[in-house]
Amino acid sequence: MPPRAFLLCLLLTSSALSQHISSSLLHPSPRFQKDFANAFKYSIIFVSIGIGGIAINKREKWGLLSGVLGIALNLALFAFKYIYAGISGSLSLKADALNNLMDILSSAVIVFGFKIAARRADREHPYGHGRMEHIAGLIIAIVILFTGFSLGKDSIIRIFAPVPMESSTALYVILLAGILGKLAISGFHFALGKKIHSNTLVINAKDSGSDVLATSAVLFSLLAFDLWGWQIDGFAGLIVSAMILYAGFEAARETISTLMGEALSAEKAQEILRFVMTNELILGVHDIALHSYGVRRNLLTLHAEVDGKLTLSALHVEIDRLERRIMEQYGYKTLIHVDPVLVCESPAQIALREIVEQALQDAGEGLRYTDFNCDKDGGYLYFDVYAPYEMKIGGGELRDRISAYIHSKWRKDVQLGIAVNRY
Repeated sequence: MPPRAFLLCLLLTSSALSQHISSSLLHPSPRFQKDFANAFKYSIIFVSIGIGGIAINKREKWGLLSGVLGIALNLALFAFKYIYAGISGSLSLKADALNNLMDILSSAVIVFGFKIAARRADREHPYGHGRMEHIAGLIIAIVILFTGFSLGKDSIIRIFAPVPMESSTALYVILLAGILGKLAISGFHFALGKKIHSNTLVINAKDSGSDVLATSAVLFSLLAFDLWGWQIDGFAGLIVSAMILYAGFEAARETISTLMGEALSAEKAQEILRFVMTNELILGVHDIALHSYGVRRNLLTLHAEVDGKLTLSALHVEIDRLERRIMEQYGYKTLIHVDPVLVCESPAQIALREIVEQALQDAGEGLRYTDFNCDKDGGYLYFDVYAPYEMKIGGGELRDRISAYIHSKWRKDVQLGIAVNRY
């Protein structure tokens, strides 16, 4: 069955089911039943038709499907919970309903995020639009936080001004159905997010997981009122608010970290280093960095040290071949910066290298150097120093310490060029 037909069948079934439940449980007027069911049905049909036939690739279609399913489920849950919150007077149920309303917005953000992220590269965005997925995740996090703060405020008010609740079998059915539905959508989003490498879907799965706990808190408050007469609705709402806020902060932290740019894991960096060093012309590798522009849109940059006596034409051919090999092995578009270094041959060069190594050892732990260059007489010396982020000494002070040591052990008129970096 084509994806669009599948969506239509699934969502029409959902709308028919919503009409049946509204008729059997809520007992509204016939006109209200018809208007609500039609509004639900045609809004979902509009979304599914609008996105079903214009997805660019398979990954986008999966993302759009998850967004539409989220809209359908959360729209139904919001409608039933909000109506029964008014009937029962339950603030925690109203809070849970508003949370589902925000989830509708989150699902819509997923839909449009995947649509924009799938656009091809253009003049203004030569690396594509893949980061829009991360921006969508940040919008979802902001929506989650806004909901949590709002519900927390209302819950505190209800704690100091409790209101008796009214319960019914239908209300318990709605809450249990909501828990099961959220468990299903959470599992679906999490598995799909891992499958297509979408952090936005994983964040949405965690949000749905917190919704399960939140609805469970509402269910407990109703049970406590029915069984023992405890009016803990406000406290349950506060628990719901805390769970929502936690989910929002976690989602925001993960998404902001991704947008700011994360370093390659130590394992992956070492793996790439070993792969590059298999080329016999490469003497050393440093400054390995991965720039992510979305899923499967990565630019790898690194500095490769080579013998400074090699010709530029020979190096160009070899480096170009190495970049293609990295693309084939890891799927990273690669840019290699060549650092020509002089292999130490003269006594002065050998002595200066030993002095530099001793200077770094005295300056602090974890220091290392690259791009060592000096003339045969030791008249000038240029190299890069890498200090760990944990080292509290500033770059200027560290440079002065190393320079003072070199001048004390070598000629004072030596020209020094020392660049300090962090790793």
